[in-house]
Amino acid sequence: MTQEVLVVSTTELLVQEVGGESLVEQSVTQEVLTVAEQGPPGPPGGGVTLLGRLANLAALPVSGDLGDLYIIESEANHGYVWDGSAWTDTGPIQGPQGDAGPTGATGATGATGATGAAGTNGIDGQDGASAYAVAVANGFVGTEAAWLASLVGPTGATGAAGSQGIQGIQGIQGNTGATGPTGAAGVDGADGQSAYELALVDGFVGTLAQWLDSLVGATGATGAAGATGAAGSDGAPGADGAPGVGVPIGGTTGQVLAKTSATDYATAWVDPAGGGTVTSVGLTVPTGLDVAGSPVTGSGTLVISYSAGYSIPADATQANWSTAYGWGNHASAGYLNGASIGSSVQAYAANLTNWAALAPAAKQDALVSATNIKTVNGTSLLGAGDITITGGGGVTVAATAPGSPAEGDQWYDTTSGIQYTRVATSWVEPV
Repeated sequence: MTQEVLVVSTTELLVQEVGGESLVEQSVTQEVLTVAEQGPPGPPGGGVTLLGRLANLAALPVSGDLGDLYIIESEANHGYVWDGSAWTDTGPIQGPQGDAGPTGATGATGATGATGAAGTNGIDGQDGASAYAVAVANGFVGTEAAWLASLVGPTGATGAAGSQGIQGIQGIQGNTGATGPTGAAGVDGADGQSAYELALVDGFVGTLAQWLDSLVGATGATGAAGATGAAGSDGAPGADGAPGVGVPIGGTTGQVLAKTSATDYATAWVDPAGGGTVTSVGLTVPTGLDVAGSPVTGSGTLVISYSAGYSIPADATQANWSTAYGWGNHASAGYLNGASIGSSVQAYAANLTNWAALAPAAKQDALVSATNIKTVNGTSLLGAGDITITGGGGVTVAATAPGSPAEGDQWYDTTSGIQYTRVATSWVEPV
């Protein structure tokens, strides 16, 4: 007979924090509810591997190895284990209460807090009694002045003279006193005798001039020549003399000597005017001329010659040639000969006669006097500029609006071809 066995297994996970690492212990409890014939043993169950903590479910990897376990903080620290196809909630992961750790070392003293705000002033105490009031309270009878006088006792008898004190120590040297005022000048002494007067006292007889002559002794004999002295050492070089007349010193390559003033020999080294460096010189010529040797980049000669078929007149007839050339080509009109010139002159004369018969002077006078020219309000149409028509609400014909217009004035703009009417403060275009 076959018996069915229902086994209920309960798995508990115990997580402990040891030395900064998480250790997981798995406990499996099985309960047999119905006994049946025992089948073959199943494969061993896989354990779990705690890989750490994650903030939320979104932080879980897409997949894992069978038995991988993460604690999800946002899910009340539930454990989620990979069952081979999905992450499965295993419930809260919490170990038993651990033993209390040792008391930590006392922390360093914190910094002194800021000084608190000053408290409010207390109520002033009552003034104490004066010494006189205390004396009165203790039985003194009299005024305050009498009480003050009572504080002074009678003069005591003179005491006996004390014994001689010991010698005091030597005092320090005092500061030097200020210099006293200068004394009054003494009386001038009598003038002493001159050397001549002293000579007279000593027995000299004669005038002052004689005494002076007596001071000069007779000329002595010439002494023997002394030995030649050794040659002296060379003296130091003297200072440079002023520059002599001639080419001044200095200057640089390419400079030239130029006068600096009208004074003789006033010259200096200067850069030549318009100076510069030329590396190439070329030449172009008009039609009819050729040039050879252009450009010159070092040294050389530019040669100009006539082009083939060209020449240049070398006398005063050049002006005549230029004038004739300026008339253009007359071949199409034909060239005049002697006979044609005569007939042409005759034709010109007849035409002049016909023109004179028209009286051009009279026509000109009529035109200038405007006899046959229309006018506008008495103004001739001859000449330049615009004609302004004013008065009686007339029309002003001009390129610009008239100044100081009145209500109803008309203005014909010659630029746009539009006639405007003045309404209030604006020029209004007709509809």
